[in-house]
Amino acid sequence: MPLARPHVIETSKSVLWEHLQEVARDKPHYNVGFIGVNDGRGAIFSFVDFWADENELHHHVFVSPKDEVEKLEYKTPTGLTACVWDGALLAFERQAWVDAMLNNPNGPNLEQYLSTRMNEDV
Repeated sequence: MPLARPHVIETSKSVLWEHLQEVARDKPHYNVGFIGVNDGRGAIFSFVDFWADENELHHHVFVSPKDEVEKLEYKTPTGLTACVWDGALLAFERQAWVDAMLNNPNGPNLEQYLSTRMNEDV
């Protein structure tokens, strides 16, 4: 899958950041998470995830028509979780959290988690 178009990435980041400020405000969290931007064939799927309460991943999904990223619409309340391609990033981040924070023999290591990157197309 090719990389997302730059304007899709930038618009998604802006929408996701604004949403994150609202939904994470009253939750005990680590101030860390990740985003995904899937510039798909028929639609744009963008999501923001953050870690809270030791082992909970909060996942928020937005979707827009392919060529109308400015119309990103919040879809999480509908039950939509992720596109099949987004599953690879979710699985990667889950494993990175388990390795760095939950099963680390030296104790939780936020820096280790933050330095773990997925840099590949899926």
